[in-house]
Amino acid sequence: MEGKPSSEKLNKRLNKSFKAKSSRVQLLKMSENRNAIRQQHFLTIKLWKITLTCFQDELLDPLFILTTAGYFITKYLTQDVKVPQMPPHLPSACTGLITFLLVFYVTSCYNRFKEQYDAVMKSVGSLVNVSLQAHDSISWEGSWALFRYLNAAHILSYVGLETVYDEGNIFQPHNEKYKLLNEQEMKKLKDYNFSGGAPFRVLLSWCVEAVRQEFANKRISEAQMKTFLQLIFDLRGSFSRLYHFKQQPVPFSYVLLVNMMVSWFLPFYGVSIGYTSSGTLTYLNKNSKILLGESIAEFLYIVTYAMVVTGLKRLGQRLQDPLGNDLEDFDINSIVTEGIYQTEEILRAPRADQLTQTDMTVWYEEVYNSQPIKPPSHKIDL
Repeated sequence: MEGKPSSEKLNKRLNKSFKAKSSRVQLLKMSENRNAIRQQHFLTIKLWKITLTCFQDELLDPLFILTTAGYFITKYLTQDVKVPQMPPHLPSACTGLITFLLVFYVTSCYNRFKEQYDAVMKSVGSLVNVSLQAHDSISWEGSWALFRYLNAAHILSYVGLETVYDEGNIFQPHNEKYKLLNEQEMKKLKDYNFSGGAPFRVLLSWCVEAVRQEFANKRISEAQMKTFLQLIFDLRGSFSRLYHFKQQPVPFSYVLLVNMMVSWFLPFYGVSIGYTSSGTLTYLNKNSKILLGESIAEFLYIVTYAMVVTGLKRLGQRLQDPLGNDLEDFDINSIVTEGIYQTEEILRAPRADQLTQTDMTVWYEEVYNSQPIKPPSHKIDL
């Protein structure tokens, strides 16, 4: 009889199945869909498709089906039975409690989503700030060393978070396309675990060494060196915030409480509404048009409330982990590519002191001769 698989074998199986879900092709497809959603014509032309998809997800939710089924079954079983009166304040009291829990849960998840977004965009801003400082401060070799190490660290910081991004689907394609790290540097990084965040910290230490080397060669002053180091430390702080969120997710006890309360309350609410309105199913009688209207109103109320509750719970679940493969998650592939483009444009931009006097003279003549500047008129037309 074969024994239980070892932890190493289980990890290999999990990693294999995980990587199969996050291939490079699927990553590019997710990025394409997210870019399409951000475009205005997609929202105007295909909004009905998004609406139908949302309705489909809600209507197929087990809680929604159980709630509506409990309402109809209870209403049918008690249509000709005289049942005791249920306390009218009981469903409303539970409704207020569930609404409070859901709103607090979604608000916490949204704040978590927003803070992680701020950390991601701040990291890109730190990359740009370092490039702006390096543009006219250090040597060409030092500036491009910072460009390579910082952008490689930026990508590897997301790989270390152990989400849908790994070495194969995001780092290697960017490294091969933009030549961020050479073979010797990659061999040094192979000694570290890519899923633990160690490689991006090693690359940041290389950035610090490059800055100190520029200072040792007397290419920058001590004040400039401190400015560079502070910018690199700010970048490390932005990366670390994402790891803090990863290590401290939404408290499991609260998530469990919300799910248990919603899973218990919605079916109970459907049953309670069907119970309190027992006897109104006799609208099959031709003289019961008013009861027919009341039953339709009750049904629409149950459907609407069930969709709101299940929708809020689903919204919180999607917002609490924005580094996944949902359409509303961060488009990390586009973010790291944009960071590379912006830093490369800054470093390749010509310096102002490299512009010759002839170029400036031609530019002034083209601008001011074609559009002469006139003094502003202080005359007021009434």
